[in-house]
Amino acid sequence: MIWTGWKNGRHNQVGTEYGFRLSQEDRDKHFSRDWETVMVELPQGAGFIKVETSVKSTSFWESCCELRSKDIRQWMYDQGHAPWPNRAPAKFQVVPIGKGRFRVKRAI
Repeated sequence: MIWTGWKNGRHNQVGTEYGFRLSQEDRDKHFSRDWETVMVELPQGAGFIKVETSVKSTSFWESCCELRSKDIRQWMYDQGHAPWPNRAPAKFQVVPIGKGRFRVKRAI
């Protein structure tokens, strides 16, 4: 899967949320409406950090396929994936690794 960096405001704006945007096709194929949260593993150093994010919202299932978290925001900045140029968000290769678990393999 390819996930794209997402934000809901300007990079330097207080309160801007960050996360990953995924396609509706990937959401429907790899996610379950029964889940309340999913775990995303983000590469850091020789290992991974784990971030839990909600998928229970109506908007996730109707129009806005985004996984949002302050921890994702911090990781993107720490790893140099944010801020990104206008209209050119970072993209990431992601694989499912279990029920409700996903691993970001690398930026592409």
